[in-house]
Amino acid sequence: MIVGLVSFLSPSSRFSGSRRTGNANFGSIDGERVTQDDYSDAQREVYLRYFLSYGTWPDRDAKRTEFDQQRETYQWLFLIRKLKEYNIQIDPVSAARAGDEILRNFGRGNPVPLEAFVQQVLGGRVGAEDFERYLHHYLGIQQLVSVVALGGQLVTPQEAQFLYVRDHQELSVQPVYFSASNYLAEVPLPSPDAVAQFYTNEMSAYHVPERVQVRYVAFEMSNSMAHAEGQLTNLSELVEAKFQELGTNYVRFAKTPAEVKARIRQEFLRERALADEQKKADEFANTLFAMEPVQAGNLAALAETNGWKTQVTLPFDEENGPAEFDGGPNFAKEAFKLTPDRPLPEQPFVGEHAVYLIALEKRIPDEILPLDQIRDRVAADYIYRQAVLMARRSGQDFVRAATNGLTHGRTFGEICAEAKVKPVVLPPFSLSTRDLPDVEDPALLNQLKQMSFGTPVGHVSDFSATRDGGIALYVQQRLPLDAAKIQAGMPAFLNLFRRSREQEAFDLWFSKESTASLRTTPLAYRKQSEIPAGQAQP
Repeated sequence: MIVGLVSFLSPSSRFSGSRRTGNANFGSIDGERVTQDDYSDAQREVYLRYFLSYGTWPDRDAKRTEFDQQRETYQWLFLIRKLKEYNIQIDPVSAARAGDEILRNFGRGNPVPLEAFVQQVLGGRVGAEDFERYLHHYLGIQQLVSVVALGGQLVTPQEAQFLYVRDHQELSVQPVYFSASNYLAEVPLPSPDAVAQFYTNEMSAYHVPERVQVRYVAFEMSNSMAHAEGQLTNLSELVEAKFQELGTNYVRFAKTPAEVKARIRQEFLRERALADEQKKADEFANTLFAMEPVQAGNLAALAETNGWKTQVTLPFDEENGPAEFDGGPNFAKEAFKLTPDRPLPEQPFVGEHAVYLIALEKRIPDEILPLDQIRDRVAADYIYRQAVLMARRSGQDFVRAATNGLTHGRTFGEICAEAKVKPVVLPPFSLSTRDLPDVEDPALLNQLKQMSFGTPVGHVSDFSATRDGGIALYVQQRLPLDAAKIQAGMPAFLNLFRRSREQEAFDLWFSKESTASLRTTPLAYRKQSEIPAGQAQP
């Protein structure tokens, strides 16, 4: 397999497909113009990098991972230019080995033909030539990181041991939670005047932003599922390979291997079916966008001619998008760009279960909901706010009483019993703890860490507010750290810490250099336009 890839990835190999030309302005990097081909090639590489990292495509998952296609593409182009500047080149054998490892991962340790990988795994969304460039650039960037961040690797063993002990020393603490739900029954029903005053003070909470409605045609993936299954002739092998790649992590997705494999199978079929429907949507869009004059009614007229059904969404805002379906990460943002003079978007949208073509139906101005329409909601909000305040006052009173009681020799248990609160027993944890039973919210775990490691042993912490009340805790004991554990964990920790320092050094270099190099690209212009009016530019 490596021999075949070496031949394919040799510098003399070239993709024989057509190149694109155009007059679009993609800016310049360090005085060198970015062509449309440069941008398109880099864009497919960052899409491939995303797929290899997450197992899915960014147009499906970008909202969750905060993937910004333009930003990622220009940053990738910047790094490619730096590879040339530092004269970093990857030999074909190294690239072939890296490619072989990727293909074997998808083949459960067995070689997967590159053509099959491109067509069946990548679905033809990026090509073999993109895979070639990606391997060379990815490996080159790893070398670039080592070169520019060399100083970050300098960490003494003494410094590393101090940091290891700091991060792994465990504390035994007892938190006490003060929640608004325990005080709701104590809040008296508010008077009409109190509700009205609360509404006036919190009017911004009842603001409904501008909304739009769009008419749409949905090219449902269900229409192509049977065809997709016929295309994927080796579907069972692909499913098994992906399952093996997950290893023991499969339990994150389902309880049993059979359930996980069923989900993987469905995902392969879904990707292929969506690709088939996107081709249909593109053909429809080409006809739609060519119709003159350009108007919103063209969508319904063309759909009726072709036997397609159109529907109108409920009003939706730019942040949340339509309630009826998931139109993809850019759907709502692009829908809000539509105007009566520009009622159609530039392209279809690939959603969770369909591909959508839309036209502006209606814009609805923002408004403050009148009190008479939401009086019960405002009253409930008032009661909850009062319960939160009561919980926080109780927590602050408890901290004062506990501090005074500990000073006079009373135990924390006695203090809690007298205050009629129940401390929670948590397992010991350290700054490096990532998961803790009964603490599912990562933000709460971080809050507990800050409180615990900022409080001396034998003392109660300051009261710390939360959204629904607050927390106080007692630091009972600092547990000794076994010397053998330190010795056993130090090599891996030192290596990880050096890599972290190296990454920090690279990030500083990258921030400074990329800001200067990308200042004449659309990315820089976009950032400037996003600065609020009246705010100074950096």
